[in-house]
Amino acid sequence: MKAKIIAVMGPVGVGKSTVIKVLTHFFNKGGFKTKSTYIKAFHGPSYLLWKVIRYILAPKENGKLASWYVVGKVNKRIARLLLLTSIYLDIITLPFMLVLKVKLPKYLGITVLVEEYLLGTLLDYIYSFYKLEMAGRLYRLLPFRVLTLLCVKCKPDFAALLDANLCEIRRHWDTRGYGDIQVEYVLLQRRFLPKLAHAFYDKRAMDFNIALVSPTEIAKKIFKCCDEFVKRCW
Repeated sequence: MKAKIIAVMGPVGVGKSTVIKVLTHFFNKGGFKTKSTYIKAFHGPSYLLWKVIRYILAPKENGKLASWYVVGKVNKRIARLLLLTSIYLDIITLPFMLVLKVKLPKYLGITVLVEEYLLGTLLDYIYSFYKLEMAGRLYRLLPFRVLTLLCVKCKPDFAALLDANLCEIRRHWDTRGYGDIQVEYVLLQRRFLPKLAHAFYDKRAMDFNIALVSPTEIAKKIFKCCDEFVKRCW
């Protein structure tokens, strides 16, 4: 198997990180050079910005909850300002992250297992702008257009779309101590992420329902079908 970019996507709490850990073990055991990473919204400089503001505004909130979620609940005006700042910061840092964390390792013969990837970032921004009643501004912003273009131009070789019912996802949230499940956000991810992935990635995307199935079994399925699937598509 040649080096590939494998994106693992799905709603928050579905078990992406756990599957990636097991999948990394399988690839390493098979003699393949592998690394895991992530490409997400509100990371890098924007992550630090949200983190600082979050601890100023709501220092007692659950530390496992996303900072954008906490700030949005406490002060929407500040959240709107941070959101606009974040999309500009992210669109500056994303190309560098893509090269250093994804493209360069693949060029060096390392298979990259990346969590969420660009479509997850795009959907997070769409949701956040709608949630803060700024959707009309989003589609006119240059960063949004650049991010959409990156989704088209920088496709993974294979995308594994993980999903489970709300009860299963809620159980994962409870296990990790995240607090109350953000039902609206999870439902949006479950509904639109697969549609976006199949639209942008076409035959490179495959669905995996993890309900009542162990991460090891899911990782085995991905490992087994990935090379075959990519060869057929190419």
